[in-house]
Amino acid sequence: MSRLAVVGGGWAGLAAAVELRRAAPHADIHLFEAASEFGGRARGLEWQSPQGRVPIDHGQHLVLGAHRAFLRLLDDCRAACSQDPGSTHAFVWHCQGSALHFGRSAAPWGLIEGGIQTLADQIRGKSGGWPWAWQAAMLRLLWTAQQRRWTTSGTVSELLESLGQPQGLIEALWQPMAESALNTGITEAPAAIFLELLRRTVAGPRDSLAIWHPQENLSTAAVAPVVAWLRARGVGLHPRSRRRVAELRAAGFSGAVMAISPRHRPHTLADRAPGTAVPHPLPEPRWRGILTLFLLRPTGCEDPGRIDIVHPAGVGNIPLVRLHRPPGPWGQVEAWVASALPSREQPEAVADIRAQLRALALQRLESDGLSAEYLFEHHDPLATWACDNDGTQRPWRLPLPTNDGPMALRWAGDDGAEGLPATIESAVLSGQAAARALLSAVG
Repeated sequence: MSRLAVVGGGWAGLAAAVELRRAAPHADIHLFEAASEFGGRARGLEWQSPQGRVPIDHGQHLVLGAHRAFLRLLDDCRAACSQDPGSTHAFVWHCQGSALHFGRSAAPWGLIEGGIQTLADQIRGKSGGWPWAWQAAMLRLLWTAQQRRWTTSGTVSELLESLGQPQGLIEALWQPMAESALNTGITEAPAAIFLELLRRTVAGPRDSLAIWHPQENLSTAAVAPVVAWLRARGVGLHPRSRRRVAELRAAGFSGAVMAISPRHRPHTLADRAPGTAVPHPLPEPRWRGILTLFLLRPTGCEDPGRIDIVHPAGVGNIPLVRLHRPPGPWGQVEAWVASALPSREQPEAVADIRAQLRALALQRLESDGLSAEYLFEHHDPLATWACDNDGTQRPWRLPLPTNDGPMALRWAGDDGAEGLPATIESAVLSGQAAARALLSAVG
């Protein structure tokens, strides 16, 4: 019987462990995670506010219907343990008093459905108008994105300019959307990956742009059912267990999926088998930080019925969104997220952005008559990486060893899915592919 390991209990590792168990029901499989909980950077937290317990996440994560591999994994595991399926909401983009709705039907009908809702809001005076020229330009870009045989090189800004997108539309929609997803300014971000994201989301099948959100947090609604599924099927689960490649080889494992962040790979590869050629130090990505401020609306002060994405101006030259989480007994949480921050190279710039974002959030609190004590901050300086315009090669991931003596190795992580930026979806896809490749290698 094969003895297989997965190192790293984030979403790449969880997906790899599930894939291994499905394909090898009699193998001896073990999942090792250095932290005390599984889920990696996309797990839940508990905020002890003056109002009591408030479930939030390790930074705000946006899960769309287009994240089909993640949602399919979750549905399969959740069916075995009767977990709350969470809720889905239509996608609404707010910018400077104007709202743009995206319907839940498949493209192009979802765009038409959303356009009707946007027009209805304008007629009723609920929001400002999106100029017809902007909407026509948006449809032109999305029509281009749907042509799957059409490819492009260059940057997002070059693509937008070549398609004649109005500057106002770029600033109100495309720039914050692209930079939030790719964690890179549009003058550097690759147009090819941006187009692929549009094909999967705005120009995708039904509910591709619907927002899924757990009623509590990701640990309760997503991590817990996957962990329960693995435990029920005999997978060894080992939190607080850091494992190096050499330790796995010595323990008799015939193969391992290394589902770990690039910054932990040098440590994991320490004491590897002689003759394994790995550059040292391993090249690292251009790290980007994410800062999240959570504001709490008391019970009775919710903004009911929807989750909004907002791009207000005035906080540096960075993407900024505000997301309303589903309300619960604790009230309703607003998450203000500044993404694509410089990680550690420019501490003064990060401090300035933090101060501006906090001031903007507190201003919103005061306008709603809430106290400044309802504020929680989460900052991860190494949350993600810049999706530079360098084709599909990510040099910090290659070359990595595919064996260590007699033990086969495969690597996974949110950097492991070519053509996609760092998301839960890319981590799941990478973990599943690594598990299949490992099983092929060990026979």
